[in-house]
Amino acid sequence: MMENKNRAFISTIFLLLFFALPVLSQELLYPTNLDFEEGQPGDLPSGWTIPGFAIKNKYDAFLTTDSPKKGKKCLELNHIAPLDSMVSGAVMQTIDAKPYRGKRIRFRAALCAEILGKTGSAHLWLRTILTDKCEGFSEYKDLEPVVNTDWNYYEITGKIDENAATILFGLLLNGRGRAWIDDASFEVLDQKIPEMSPPKVLEGQALTNLIALAKVYGYVRYFYPGSELQFIKWDNFLYNSVKDYEPLASTTELAVKLENDFSRIAPGIAINQKQKISDCGFKTAPPNSAKNIVLVRKQNGPDILTTGKNQNSEIVNIYNPQREREGIVFQVIDASSFRGKKIRFSSDIKADLVPPYSQAQLGLRVNLSDKKPGFNGIMWDNPAKINKWTNYSIETVVPEKAETINIGLVLIGDGDVWFDNTKLTICGSNGKEQTFDLRNAGFEESDTGRIVKSWTFPNPSINAGYFANVTIGAHSEGKKSLHLFSEEVSRVIFPEVGESYKTELNKDLSFCMPLTS
Repeated sequence: MMENKNRAFISTIFLLLFFALPVLSQELLYPTNLDFEEGQPGDLPSGWTIPGFAIKNKYDAFLTTDSPKKGKKCLELNHIAPLDSMVSGAVMQTIDAKPYRGKRIRFRAALCAEILGKTGSAHLWLRTILTDKCEGFSEYKDLEPVVNTDWNYYEITGKIDENAATILFGLLLNGRGRAWIDDASFEVLDQKIPEMSPPKVLEGQALTNLIALAKVYGYVRYFYPGSELQFIKWDNFLYNSVKDYEPLASTTELAVKLENDFSRIAPGIAINQKQKISDCGFKTAPPNSAKNIVLVRKQNGPDILTTGKNQNSEIVNIYNPQREREGIVFQVIDASSFRGKKIRFSSDIKADLVPPYSQAQLGLRVNLSDKKPGFNGIMWDNPAKINKWTNYSIETVVPEKAETINIGLVLIGDGDVWFDNTKLTICGSNGKEQTFDLRNAGFEESDTGRIVKSWTFPNPSINAGYFANVTIGAHSEGKKSLHLFSEEVSRVIFPEVGESYKTELNKDLSFCMPLTS
C-alpha cells in the first residue's frame, strides 16, 4: 500500500511539472505517421517532436527496429541517467483541434517500458489547449503506469472542447529508463472527420486568384516590418484562405478580399487595379512612434523559422548598429602628467557612412589606480556623420587617482571614416593650452596598409568585420590619415523611412507594401 501511495504522489508531481511547462511543437492539420514506419532508424520520425522541457531534461527519442509491436519500426523514448532523477520527458504530436471540436475521440497505442529507477514509469497522455491559452481536456494515465517490457495497448477517450485550439498527445516517461510506443491510432468515435477534397486542375480565374494570394502571402509573411506578425500561425492562415479565394469570380472581388484580409494584419498595404491608383505605407514615421525607432524586417539568409546567427528573420530598428561591436583604434597613455587637469582629445574626421545607424566617434576613457570606474565617454551629442573634414573633440577632468588614459578612434555601424591630426591638449585654468605630444598623431610615421604604428587595432574589432589602414590621398594635413571601415559585403542597407515596395501580382493587379513601420 505504501508503495502505491508513493507512486501516486510521484506521478502527481510529474504531472504538475509536465503540464506546467510550455510545450512548443510544429502544429499539424491531422495526426500522421502513427505506425512509425516513416523515417530512418536513429532519427525522430516525421510528425513527432521532443518538447523543449524534455530536451532540457536530457531525454531522447528516435526510431528503432528493435522488437516493434507491429511493422518494422517503433519509437523509443529514453533517459539513461546515472541516478534516479525526478524529471520527466515526452515525445509528441501537436495537431489543429478545429476538426475535432465537440467530438469524442480515442487515442490508442501499444506501449512497453524498461524502467531503471524505483520511481519511474511510462504513460499515454493527451491534452488540449484552448483559444484563450488555458488548458482544456487532459488525460494522463497515472492509474495505468507502464513499467514492464511486455507490449500492451492503452487508450484515452474523451470529448474535445468546443473552443480547443490545439491537441497534444504522445508518450511520457518519468525518471530513468526507456519506453516504446507503436501501432498508435487517433479516431473520432461518434462521427467521421470530413474528407478532404481530391486534387483538381486549376485554371482560369481560380488559378489567377491563388497565384495572387500566394504572392501577397509571401511578401507579407517574410518582408512586412510588423513585429506582431510573428504570432500568426501562417500555415493555418494560408490553408484556411485557399477555399475562400478559389471561387472568387472577378479581379475586383480578388482585389477587395486581398486588401481586406491582409490590411488587418499588415496595415499600410494596398492592392491596386489598373483603373485604381493608390499609394501605401507611411510617408513619415507611423503615428505615435517613438523617436529614432523605425522597424524593418531583416533577413539573414532564408527564413527557416530558426534563431540561428546566419539563417533567421528578425524585426530590427534601423537606428541600431547591425554589427556585434564597434570598430576602434586606440592608444594608451600614462596619466601621471594629467592628474587633476582638464584634458581635451580631438581629431579631424571625415565620414562616408551607411545611414541611419552609423556614426564616427572619439572615445576617451580614464582608468583609475584603485580599479574603480573612471570617466568613460564618447561624443553622443555630436557624432561625426558628414563627408567633410571637420574637427571634433571630447573633454574631461582627470582624477588624482588616474593611472592610464585611453584615447580611441571609433566607427559604430558601417561605412568608411578617416581620422587625421589627433591631439591631446591640457586646458589651463587661465586659458592657456598645452598640447601633449601624442605618438604618431597624424599617422605620418606609419607605412601605408594595415600597420598603425603606436596605435592598437584589437581583434574583437577585426572579428566584427572592421579594417584599419593608413592611407595616402585622404588627409586633412600632411600626407596620410587613418582609414577605418567595415567589410563592404556584409554591410546592411536599410530602406528609408516611408519607403515602399511595389510589384505586379498579374496583368490587372499590383501590390504595394511599406518597408518600415
